[in-house]
Amino acid sequence: MRKKRLIIFDLDGTLVNSRRDIANSVNFCLEKFGRLPMPEEKITAFIGDGTGRLISRVLGTGQRRPVRKFLELFYPHYLQHCLDNTNFYPGIKKILPALAKKFFLAVVTNKYQEFTEKILTGLGVRKYFSLIVGGDKTLNRKPHPEAIYYCLKRLSIGSQDTVVVGDSPNDILAAKASGCWSVAVGWGFAPVDFLRKFSPDAVATKPTELKRLFFLLCA
Repeated sequence: MRKKRLIIFDLDGTLVNSRRDIANSVNFCLEKFGRLPMPEEKITAFIGDGTGRLISRVLGTGQRRPVRKFLELFYPHYLQHCLDNTNFYPGIKKILPALAKKFFLAVVTNKYQEFTEKILTGLGVRKYFSLIVGGDKTLNRKPHPEAIYYCLKRLSIGSQDTVVVGDSPNDILAAKASGCWSVAVGWGFAPVDFLRKFSPDAVATKPTELKRLFFLLCA
């Protein structure tokens, strides 16, 4: 196996636990729509395919007009409150400086670019990432490989030299479609046994395993 040079992380459910802030903003909008709030667990199950798809699932419709109206409320509210409760999963922040000394680091997420930049900057880790690719940066979102290819091209690094890390099938499928190595994490929004069905190249059940795995890949 070739040494790896680039690690591409997903954001929500991989680096940070953002479910409460997302759920709070969704329920704020539902109240404005005259609808009952949803449990955080149910909203969490809708996360992963971008904000538009999240809203469609919450509303139970794919019609553009209500989704657009909801988004007009959601976007400024979430932008203002996206750091109220959001923080790293235990151990993640500690490993980033060491990884950044050995690898290029990037984030490819289906979340809007502005949300992603604000969260990583607000949590004090933006400096460790060479590139951030939000869901509105490319035409197609994960599981389509376009955002991965965009990242590889911008950093001039090949897919065989790259690891994609995430907590959803979208991450594994995007990695496979782009020829990258895939690592599924077991602390995010999807159960690890479910992720194993998509045949990731490796599984990490805690962040300390990630660090050990990455340094083996660099050896």
